[in-house]
Amino acid sequence: MILSAPEIELTALAKVFYEPSCLYELENGFNPNHFQEYKPYAQAVKSLHLSKHPINSETVKTWLTNTITPFSTSVIEKIDFRCEPPIGLNKDLLFLHELFLKREAIRVCSETIQMVEEGKDIFDALDAAERNINGITAGMSGNNIKTLAELEADFVKDQEAIMANNGVSGILTGLKTIDGIFNGIKKPDLLVIAARPGMGKTAFVVSIARNMAVDLKHKVGVFTLEVSSAQLFVRIVSGESEIPSDEIFNGLNVYQLESARAHMKKIIGANIFFDDTAGLKLSQFRQKARIMVNQLGVEIIIIDYLQLMSGGEGKQNREAEISEISRGIKQIAKELNIPIIALSQLSRAVETRGGDKVPMLSDLRESGAIEQDADIVGFLYRPEYYGIMEDETGHSTEGIGWLIVSKHRNGKLGWCKMKFTASQAKFGNVY
Repeated sequence: MILSAPEIELTALAKVFYEPSCLYELENGFNPNHFQEYKPYAQAVKSLHLSKHPINSETVKTWLTNTITPFSTSVIEKIDFRCEPPIGLNKDLLFLHELFLKREAIRVCSETIQMVEEGKDIFDALDAAERNINGITAGMSGNNIKTLAELEADFVKDQEAIMANNGVSGILTGLKTIDGIFNGIKKPDLLVIAARPGMGKTAFVVSIARNMAVDLKHKVGVFTLEVSSAQLFVRIVSGESEIPSDEIFNGLNVYQLESARAHMKKIIGANIFFDDTAGLKLSQFRQKARIMVNQLGVEIIIIDYLQLMSGGEGKQNREAEISEISRGIKQIAKELNIPIIALSQLSRAVETRGGDKVPMLSDLRESGAIEQDADIVGFLYRPEYYGIMEDETGHSTEGIGWLIVSKHRNGKLGWCKMKFTASQAKFGNVY
């Protein structure tokens, strides 16, 4: 199997020496990383081109000398001697690119085999292999670098899409007060929803997942680490049929079952995909998220909840591990270009405070990295949970929940009022 072609490399460089201006037409087609035997000389040529300097034997020698790069004068003379018109240069560069991909594929496979033989965690090994393979085909040509003209084209395209979507710039939740602040959850935002136990974190994300998938026709992925997919399904059945969830868990009579099935006909074809892998590792999540997005077309992912995930290998304190997880989730949101909603526990500091127990950013449990990585942080708060049955204006707080938006990187903050039905574990709109 051919893995390198020194003669083709020399020929490609000779063609550039003959007509350096051809590089303007090639854009990113001339990539020094694709050269093996004569890579330093290709790097010199590329650098001289980018800095708009002449490309010839003398300027290449000067560049290599100034950068303290070992080189051979005879090689430069050989390139200069071969100097020929750049006919077929694109074909030469494509061939060198293919050889580069072969070498990189072998390297990735060898590293993966070594990790497995050394007893590394299999999910970490597979994740590293997948990331390396992605790196072979993307990012090697500088395709993350954009000009102002390209950014302007993207901007216009995004604005036209918003106009076509009736002014909505993201994925709506179906809860009016929240959508009034967010105007849709945007990609690739990381939205952290935090609360103390009993506030209804799972009920909240189940409610909005249902709205997104059923009413708004989006594809939603849900990673449920605390309860099983079957238990989440019961919550959906309860919310849809308005049969208390405890009655469903205890068993329905024939009439209730008939009613539940009738109500479920409306949503049974909705695209919600559940994964209830216990003790989910960050590397596993990355692989599963890619499958959901690339193969199932998922547009938004929900994680219930962040502290039940585990990070990579090696001993580290819990704060460092949570930092790794939150940072990893944000990176995955950017990589897949989707929004991710991650639930999070709050520390006990909320319970020890006097007064109304309203949560704040400093209550985020175990790591300030969560606040740093999140684009949006919202707190679920139900006053009646703490025995506060009236607000400061004298209105009843029974059945009322709030999402307190305390951080919003690209928008406004505020309190979003919702209706909470405890028997059905469901959040809805206040009418």
